[in-house]
Amino acid sequence: MRADGLGREDAEARMKEVVAVSRERMGLLAAPYIFGIVAATVMGFISIPLLYHHDTVVWFNHHFVTTSVPEERDRETWLEVAKWSWSWLCVPFGQVTFMLLAFGVVRNQMMKLGLHPYSGHIR
Repeated sequence: MRADGLGREDAEARMKEVVAVSRERMGLLAAPYIFGIVAATVMGFISIPLLYHHDTVVWFNHHFVTTSVPEERDRETWLEVAKWSWSWLCVPFGQVTFMLLAFGVVRNQMMKLGLHPYSGHIR
């Protein structure tokens, strides 16, 4: 209010203009964050049937993994199905986890050096 020499009502109107302009430009700048949120949510929910649901695990194995299917008696419960599916899901899940860990370390080191990751550039 002081910087522009405005009264309270004029300052509030000015702030509404600033917020409106900020929100107009925020859509494109927020896209990577929105994509990350949506991708992580979808992948998190998809991982549950890919690990525990018998028919989903059999379908995914047939179309993408093509590993040998255990005998029917070795996949009667959801835990036995998970034991089988984890043998090939462990690799991509582990790799994604390690990649996220490495990205976190890189971001932390960048911040220590005064380098700004993406979020620092859009402020």
